[in-house]
Amino acid sequence: MTDVSFVSNHANHVATQKTSFPVRIYQWYVDGSYDQMLVKAAITIQLILLSLSLIHQTNAVSQVTGMHWWLAFMQAVVQDFGLFVAELVLIRFQQTGRSTIWAALFVVFAALASGSGNVFDFTQRLVPYSVNWWLSACYGASVPLQVLLLGKMVSQLVSEKKSSRAAATAAASSKKDVAAKPKESKKESPKAAARSKRDA
Repeated sequence: MTDVSFVSNHANHVATQKTSFPVRIYQWYVDGSYDQMLVKAAITIQLILLSLSLIHQTNAVSQVTGMHWWLAFMQAVVQDFGLFVAELVLIRFQQTGRSTIWAALFVVFAALASGSGNVFDFTQRLVPYSVNWWLSACYGASVPLQVLLLGKMVSQLVSEKKSSRAAATAAASSKKDVAAKPKESKKESPKAAARSKRDA
């Protein structure tokens, strides 16, 4: 058995080596691996953005409120990752047609708090209302929006993958039904012949 498995694995390895690189890239793109990679990349970027935002949120909360840094860090964790979870819940509720008012309210207030904290930490060392100040303010305020848009892209990729799987399953079942119909007709043909003889 081990020899047979070794031979089969070696044959598969040789077959993959014979396949040209463009063909392998096309197969990787078509069979869903590309979509999975995009989903993982988008989620990774979301987590990196949130991790960077935690630093700015901690600095902003600590300096504005005079809170100790570890309390400010806990507040930043709850705020940013609560925003991340609420955005996922909001997207899920939109997909399933459920009410989104509470999730949307949490996303709005958490995004305002996160954006204001980022703006404060980005601009506190700059000349007020200078070009660099406005650019930094816009960049800091856009971080929650970037996280929301990345979540939208991930949900769209996942929903499209599910719909393609459902379409493939429906096509396979329809093929099975079409293949089963001739067998049924062949089984019924002797009965039809006997009925025709009786009628004659």
